[in-house]
Amino acid sequence: MPPIEAMAFEVPVLTTKCTSLLEVTEGLCNYVDNPLNPKEWVDKMEEELKLAEKEKVIALMEKYQSRNIAEQYIELFQRL
Repeated sequence: MPPIEAMAFEVPVLTTKCTSLLEVTEGLCNYVDNPLNPKEWVDKMEEELKLAEKEKVIALMEKYQSRNIAEQYIELFQRL
């Protein structure tokens, strides 16, 4: 949630494509391919960081609200 929360406050986010970060942020931030490469981090920081459209970030925040997550778990348990 920290990257999404930062995006909601219009803070530029630079993160990795590791784990589920790319999927969770839906490609709306800037990413490094190799998190162990310091030069790539520096290069990305020096680039103009894109800011996600506010409406898309708000929709993303709503998607991950605890109530929505809980409802998805309940639906999953009922199906199983």
